Amino acid sequence: MKRFKIVTVCGCGLGSSLIAKMAIDEIVNNAGYTASIETADGGSAKGHKCDFFVTTKEFAPRLEGVGVPVVVVTNFVNKAELKEKLLAVMDELSNKAE
Repeated sequence: MKRFKIVTVCGCGLGSSLIAKMAIDEIVNNAGYTASIETADGGSAKGHKCDFFVTTKEFAPRLEGVGVPVVVVTNFVNKAELKEKLLAVMDELSNKAE
């Protein structure tokens, strides 16, 4: 099974992206996937190599042209939204890898 590398992006890379990291870790593990999850600020995120980014609509424009999917969520603490959007991307990427 593919091991994903995910980067969560917020303003400073410390607050909401860390909250997202913890929620995503739980979702990924419960779904049976494995992933390493990093946090980044909006300014340095493009320098990270990953399978996909997770961010909010405020920071999504900073990730234009990164060449990997950008999952845009309304709220990092909404686990239902995170789960729906994350698993859709992870399932799609897993199917491409097979």
